[in-house]
Amino acid sequence: MFYLKAFISSLYNIEWLGAQKKQTAKGFAYVVLLMLVLSGAYSLYLVREIPNVITEGVTYLKTEVPDMSATVTDGSLTIDGVEQPYIFEGDDFLLYLDAREDSVVVLEDVVDLDTKDALVLTNRTFMVHQQGSKTETHYIKDLPNFTFTKADVIGLGEKVALGLPAFVFFLLWFVLFLGFGIWKIIQLLFVSFLAWGVSKIAKKKWLFEEIYTVGLFAITLPTILLFILSTFFDVQIPYAHTLLVLAILSVVILQKPKHHDPLDTLKDAWKK
Repeated sequence: MFYLKAFISSLYNIEWLGAQKKQTAKGFAYVVLLMLVLSGAYSLYLVREIPNVITEGVTYLKTEVPDMSATVTDGSLTIDGVEQPYIFEGDDFLLYLDAREDSVVVLEDVVDLDTKDALVLTNRTFMVHQQGSKTETHYIKDLPNFTFTKADVIGLGEKVALGLPAFVFFLLWFVLFLGFGIWKIIQLLFVSFLAWGVSKIAKKKWLFEEIYTVGLFAITLPTILLFILSTFFDVQIPYAHTLLVLAILSVVILQKPKHHDPLDTLKDAWKK
């Protein structure tokens, strides 16, 4: 019952948040439950969405991509059945294939690094780029010898499009739970330090561990809000979580203590 009340109260009740500064054990338990629920919800969304995306990809392969094959032999990639360089460009993704032995590909020349994700395959390397982020370069020599064709890819895609097995859901749930949970707890250390600085400037008598404990509950609203924006609206706001949690903690720290009527205290004690 406490955790349901904690979830509801942490969404709006500043006074309640401030009163939790000594509830460290419950705070960590609450974060575990919150991350379990959110990571489970996102895993369910992914296992439902991935087959839909793959179905669209299979349809595109059937209608737009020529019959082609790719072969890796002793660290070298060869592509047959398609004129190279072969370029597929979507709204936010680019696929660039050029496995000719004499080809030299400069990533900046083929894709806008700030606006598109990209997969670039050459005779010796494949580069994976996420927009606005760094590029990872991998080497064909690290791959085993194999051959696959367009038909192989379509067949695999059609199997996955029928639905993902249950273990994939639980694997995603476990990985996302660890990732979300560890990141939130570490990130909160930094935000709590900033909030502790606010308390020192304002000459408020808050200990760092008290601020951190309140933060374990205060992350609820920012986490859910940004989760909805990123998952369903594809909206990413840099540093939004940090700033929102810092704002909530600052309000908690700077709020004036409420003076309770002694009679109300006696009534509360009688009810207990």
